[in-house]
Amino acid sequence: MTKYLCLTNDSSLASAIFVPFYDGLDVSCFLLLSNLTDRDSSARDLLQWFANRPEWNKMWGRDHFLIYGRIAWDFRRQRHEESYWSSKFRFLPESMNMSMLAVEASSWNNDYAIPYPTSFHPSKDTQVLQWQRKIKFCKLVFQKR
Repeated sequence: MTKYLCLTNDSSLASAIFVPFYDGLDVSCFLLLSNLTDRDSSARDLLQWFANRPEWNKMWGRDHFLIYGRIAWDFRRQRHEESYWSSKFRFLPESMNMSMLAVEASSWNNDYAIPYPTSFHPSKDTQVLQWQRKIKFCKLVFQKR
């Protein structure tokens, strides 16, 4: 990956910015904590840091993306009650515009399903293109429901 000509170390020149925060690993450490402030602190700190960066202000996070590594519902706690599962990551204002790559499709406009790396090993470009067409079709069908 580090040898692609389209990559840059200057994030002010980037068209898309990968956020190297593995929320799935972070949330798995804190899901059972009763203190909700502690449960959400890593994501909140990260998103506030990004929101204060000049790159963020160009598109307000629409050009930022990250990988969940878990199901999307693990990041959508709707109530501020200890008995509710998950973190509040997806309900933090800064995360609303970011693209999220998850292991399953959802009805949210900025969540995108990606296969587990263990089950998708394309050997040809045509296999990747075929998979992309399938996912686009599935997303269209899902949105029409």
